[in-house]
Amino acid sequence: MPVYRLTDQYVFPDPNNADENGLLAVGGDLHPKRVLLAYAQGIFPWPHGDEWPMLWFSPDPRMVLLPSDLHVSRSLRKTWGALGDSYAFN
Repeated sequence: MPVYRLTDQYVFPDPNNADENGLLAVGGDLHPKRVLLAYAQGIFPWPHGDEWPMLWFSPDPRMVLLPSDLHVSRSLRKTWGALGDSYAFN
């Protein structure tokens, strides 16, 4: 499978075109528009430092955690509560 080079446009190739390691594309930036578009398609950035371009992966299979399958232990709830912050999942 070819690895695609991203341009300034906020588009990604079809995630089904990722190579056997999940690598789909190189280049681009972490602009919120690009990242949200990527996440919506199951594509994830993987920075490799300033000397390398951004790598974008779409692994298969991906882990999917359904809210109904999430178990938050008592100790984790206690830790979250002690932090004084709120957390949301979607």
